[in-house]
Amino acid sequence: MPYRFSALCLWFAPAQPWRNNMQSVLNPGGPNETIIQHLFWFFFAFCLAAFVLLIVYMSIGMARHQRQAVPAPVFANPEGDQKGRRGVIGAVVASTLALFLLLAATVRSSKANSSPPAGPDPVTIQLIGHQWWWQVNYLSRQPGHDFTTANEIHLPVGVPIHMLLTSVDVIHSFWVPSLRGKRDLLPGYQTDIWFRVKKPLVYRGQCAQFCGAEHAEMGFLVVAESAAKYHRWLLAQRRPAAAPATALQREGQQVFLTHACILCHTIRGTQAGSNEGPDLTHLASRKTIGGAILVNDIGNLGGWIENPQSIKPGVLMPPNPLPPQQLTALLAYLEHLR
Repeated sequence: MPYRFSALCLWFAPAQPWRNNMQSVLNPGGPNETIIQHLFWFFFAFCLAAFVLLIVYMSIGMARHQRQAVPAPVFANPEGDQKGRRGVIGAVVASTLALFLLLAATVRSSKANSSPPAGPDPVTIQLIGHQWWWQVNYLSRQPGHDFTTANEIHLPVGVPIHMLLTSVDVIHSFWVPSLRGKRDLLPGYQTDIWFRVKKPLVYRGQCAQFCGAEHAEMGFLVVAESAAKYHRWLLAQRRPAAAPATALQREGQQVFLTHACILCHTIRGTQAGSNEGPDLTHLASRKTIGGAILVNDIGNLGGWIENPQSIKPGVLMPPNPLPPQQLTALLAYLEHLR
């Protein structure tokens, strides 16, 4: 059956369960965000206490004023003026001390979050921001073990993570509220960030710096899993793409290699080696496509290939209006890339 899609039918795609994961510092998934959570509750309690004291003070003042049957005449009142000055000076001193207390708590939390976490050898990942997707390079000390994926970051639980951040076009910002505070990705510069995940879960991240028309649709997933699951995933990702197993998949591979796909994408183990778009070597193993805006199923993938501009206007990928048989074969091949 040929695959023909429109942007309208994508509105009826299944709900994405990871969209329901709270993007909140109050749902910490690692020790770094736990520190920030504690800082938040300290600020909240402190400001709530200050607010209550202010309301109580104002209420007492208004109650005293209302008890006066006749308004007091306005005359020179040196004793009252002096009392007022003392009150103002006391309020200024108290406010200054309060601000220094909050500053000290912030500096302490920032210092605790700036040191690399202790633990085994870190996992080093280079994250490169593009308009509007994420290139994820897994770096290894062993030659030939590096590989690239896109829009999905797999991490082992309990292991220090070292992220190297940069951009190829405009300023982007890495932000996973449950794992780490935001850090900008700057064109031509490389910054870094350290953190550790303590809970196995799928976390959703987002670009937190306006970077163009589709900034709001520049998301990604962080898949935190046990060391054993992560190791199995790592070994699978390092392998080249699986060879087509059926005649339809072989036809789909030829469609990929003889059309515009090969000009922008890489599939390791084939002639496709361009880095303009996401690496598709293990595309079918990912949970989402399009910067974590669509579930990675055959329907959404077909709609994305045919007309990505109707889904994410301004994206650099052009429409690919393939004949039905070629699109069917191409989808069969891409679904085989696990």
